[in-house]
Amino acid sequence: MDYRRDKIAAELLRRWQAAPEQEVQAILRVTEVTEEVVAAVERTGLRIRQRTQLVPTLAVQGPAQGVLSLLSEPWLVSVEEDRPVRTL
Repeated sequence: MDYRRDKIAAELLRRWQAAPEQEVQAILRVTEVTEEVVAAVERTGLRIRQRTQLVPTLAVQGPAQGVLSLLSEPWLVSVEEDRPVRTL
């Protein structure tokens, strides 16, 4: 099983693998926001900008390689790029 395909879009994976030092913003969907999960994320060099509990997510910023290093973690459900939201 290719865990990466289940957790991150192929185009985003390719882009971040091509530039692992690039500063990125991502939303990490996790099974539960626990202190252990937070510590694991911070060990990768990512900074947590926001946490939510209702839908367990962490908004993070840091090197793409930090996000990519978490893809094999069982508590990581999905990754998406955090982009600005514009209203009409």
